[in-house]
Amino acid sequence: PAASPRLPIAVRTAPTLLCTTLAPYCYASMFANCVFLPTSPQLPVTTLAEGCYQYMFVGCKYMTSGTNLPATTLAPHCYEGMFKGCDRMANASQLLPSTAIDLSEYCFSEMFMNCENLVNVPVWYPNSLRTGCYASMFRNCTSLTTPPHARVYCGGFVDNCYNYMYFNCNSMTSIDLSTLPSSFSTRFNRGWFGSIPFIRIYLSQSGWERYFSSQSSKH
Repeated sequence: PAASPRLPIAVRTAPTLLCTTLAPYCYASMFANCVFLPTSPQLPVTTLAEGCYQYMFVGCKYMTSGTNLPATTLAPHCYEGMFKGCDRMANASQLLPSTAIDLSEYCFSEMFMNCENLVNVPVWYPNSLRTGCYASMFRNCTSLTTPPHARVYCGGFVDNCYNYMYFNCNSMTSIDLSTLPSSFSTRFNRGWFGSIPFIRIYLSQSGWERYFSSQSSKH
């Protein structure tokens, strides 16, 4: 498909999407604000296009689950805001593939933002990071207690990769950052844990301890 059709907000069953080759922004906002849609349709494509699923289910407030997303080659903004505001989605643990994934710029940005009941996050294995790849990914997920495993950080940083990733995740109490180096700039992680009242951070480098001590008043 070359352009995304918009469906009526009362739709309760998603149509079957059989395309095997995607065009940029082909399904962007397709089901936006379809508040009664309970789950997403099958999306079998393994190589994505820029923005192909951007904001696809934004505002689907009664969506409780999403089907497996098997793609292993991502594209810029491909999942950006995909499930943003899906208030009732609690379990996303099986959403992403268990094999290695090639990330792209802002690929997961805002993917689960404002999913207030999300508890179980996906497990994924990125080959490397890209600019903004996790920006605001779980922002305002106020029920989230356990973040993804440490492998998602790939032991490093790129520009804006973690910006606001866990901003306002007020139920989180700990996170393992022991795989990360102590040499970094704040541009990598602006607002990473912003507004969380208390969080225990597992570190291996003294530089992190100095950083979080200096940022405590901001977080």
